[in-house]
Amino acid sequence: EHIHYALALAQALAGDLASAQVNLRRAIELEPRNRLIARQDADFAPLAHQAPFRSLLYPDKNAW
Repeated sequence: EHIHYALALAQALAGDLASAQVNLRRAIELEPRNRLIARQDADFAPLAHQAPFRSLLYPDKNAW
Protein backbone atom coordinates (compact mmCIF):
# COMPACT_ATOMS: atom_id res chain seq x y z
CA GLU A 1 0.00 0.00 0.00
CA HIS A 2 2.96 2.30 0.59
CA ILE A 3 3.99 1.98 -3.03
CA HIS A 4 0.49 2.85 -4.28
CA TYR A 5 0.37 5.88 -1.99
CA ALA A 6 3.82 7.10 -3.05
CA LEU A 7 3.02 6.51 -6.71
CA ALA A 8 -0.26 8.41 -6.36
CA LEU A 9 1.58 11.31 -4.82
CA ALA A 10 4.26 11.35 -7.52
CA GLN A 11 1.64 11.15 -10.27
CA ALA A 12 -0.41 13.93 -8.72
CA LEU A 13 2.62 16.18 -8.48
CA ALA A 14 3.46 15.38 -12.13
CA GLY A 15 -0.08 16.31 -13.18
CA ASP A 16 -1.30 12.78 -14.00
CA LEU A 17 -4.43 13.08 -11.91
CA ALA A 18 -6.26 10.08 -13.40
CA SER A 19 -3.46 7.68 -12.52
CA ALA A 20 -2.99 9.34 -9.14
CA GLN A 21 -6.64 8.74 -8.33
CA VAL A 22 -6.38 5.06 -9.27
CA ASN A 23 -3.32 4.51 -7.09
CA LEU A 24 -4.67 6.50 -4.17
CA ARG A 25 -7.90 4.51 -4.30
CA ARG A 26 -5.87 1.27 -4.20
CA ALA A 27 -3.72 2.54 -1.32
CA ILE A 28 -6.88 3.34 0.66
CA GLU A 29 -8.42 -0.05 -0.16
CA LEU A 30 -5.30 -1.82 1.12
CA GLU A 31 -4.91 0.39 4.18
CA PRO A 32 -7.88 2.60 5.13
CA ARG A 33 -5.63 4.82 7.31
CA ASN A 34 -4.19 6.17 4.06
CA ARG A 35 -7.37 8.22 3.67
CA LEU A 36 -6.56 10.19 6.83
CA ILE A 37 -2.89 10.43 5.91
CA ALA A 38 -3.77 11.83 2.47
CA ARG A 39 -6.18 14.34 4.04
CA GLN A 40 -3.29 15.68 6.12
CA ASP A 41 -0.66 15.50 3.38
CA ALA A 42 0.21 19.00 2.19
CA ASP A 43 1.10 17.64 -1.25
CA PHE A 44 -2.46 16.41 -1.75
CA ALA A 45 -4.03 19.60 -0.35
CA PRO A 46 -4.39 21.37 -3.73
CA LEU A 47 -6.26 18.33 -5.09
CA ALA A 48 -8.50 17.63 -2.10
CA HIS A 49 -11.36 19.73 -3.49
CA GLN A 50 -11.31 18.30 -7.00
CA ALA A 51 -14.16 15.86 -7.56
CA PRO A 52 -12.22 12.57 -7.95
CA PHE A 53 -10.01 13.24 -4.94
CA ARG A 54 -12.78 14.74 -2.82
CA SER A 55 -14.81 11.54 -3.19
CA LEU A 56 -11.79 9.46 -2.14
CA LEU A 57 -10.76 11.63 0.78
CA TYR A 58 -14.19 12.61 2.07
CA PRO A 59 -16.65 9.87 1.04
CA ASP A 60 -19.04 10.76 3.86
CA LYS A 61 -19.61 14.21 2.34
CA ASN A 62 -20.84 12.65 -0.92
CA ALA A 63 -23.94 11.35 0.84
CA TRP A 64 -25.30 14.87 1.37
